[in-house]
Amino acid sequence: MATWRLGLQLQGPDGSTYNMSSPEFTADPYYVYFRIPNPAPGDWKLRAMAGAPGLQESIALAFVENAEPRLLADVRSRIVPPSQPVRISANPIYAVEIEENLSIDGFVRRPDGSEAPISLAQGPYGAWSIDFSDYAGRGVYEAVLNLDVSSGALPFRGESIFDGPERYPIDVEPFFRSRAVSFFVADSKFPECRDDDCDDDGIPNDRECGEDTDKDGVPNMWDTDSDNDEIPDIIEGLKDRDGNNIPDACDPQRPPDAPDPLEPSIEIVIKEEEKALRLICGNEIKAAEALLERSIYRLKKLMPEKDLRKDRRYSDDLTEIIQLKIRLLKLIRSGRASCEDAKELLGPALKMERGLAEKYRE
Repeated sequence: MATWRLGLQLQGPDGSTYNMSSPEFTADPYYVYFRIPNPAPGDWKLRAMAGAPGLQESIALAFVENAEPRLLADVRSRIVPPSQPVRISANPIYAVEIEENLSIDGFVRRPDGSEAPISLAQGPYGAWSIDFSDYAGRGVYEAVLNLDVSSGALPFRGESIFDGPERYPIDVEPFFRSRAVSFFVADSKFPECRDDDCDDDGIPNDRECGEDTDKDGVPNMWDTDSDNDEIPDIIEGLKDRDGNNIPDACDPQRPPDAPDPLEPSIEIVIKEEEKALRLICGNEIKAAEALLERSIYRLKKLMPEKDLRKDRRYSDDLTEIIQLKIRLLKLIRSGRASCEDAKELLGPALKMERGLAEKYRE
């Protein structure tokens, strides 16, 4: 960034102006940004000026940072037989739990790609939930919840036996939040396959190597890690990097250029993704694809590092981040990935990773 000699000016709808000498301005090796507390509502204008010759390309992003509004979500149980429903629950938060003039809707994405709409109802003690059992066979199910809070929402009413006001004295601003949680249905019956790639790993069903390579009871056409080497098939593909005539997706021997499993680091992942974003927007797609593959592998290695029974949200966040990257990886391999796609998918992933890096830094 130091070689760019970039000039920036930010103007708010209330006439306030910020430049690179303002205390709200910060620069690091990868980004320059303004952090504006309590930004005025309306249209903001960012003016960027090049102070050096030559082509300079940059990406402008905007994020809202507010610790008050949150949506907490969970699903019990995480692994269920087909005869047992799961309970999907959520808690809307604005500093404290809130109620009235809000809704929590969404859908459950099933392994066959179909989506079942859901709408959560509020229980007597503030929690929102729904029991779900509309399964479509064995596999991973993702519940996507959308919280829409309108004007007039209120802090949850307290117990009358306690002193103080009936409700916490805070004005709840309208906001929207989304959250995803997942669970696994251990059914012996696999869902109906709707296309030529049942497990969405980029390998056509008729090119999957063998029936069940790792003998785990899941056919390769439905197994996202056919050889059980902890590297997803979408990353290994049908390449044969060790030259033993066995596709990497079905070869449990780690290929010679596979990412180093000894470096599962959120900080490294963040740097790789920041670079991948710049590469995609610079149309260097192949290089970005390799970085995304490495970052997914590192994140999977991070999963067992924490006691997930004590901090399930850590596991949920990592799972959500991996899913965002896999969606981008699929777009890249289909030849449809754009700079806008990368910003839309990697922007939230990077924000979540920075939060995890700060929270779990030892």
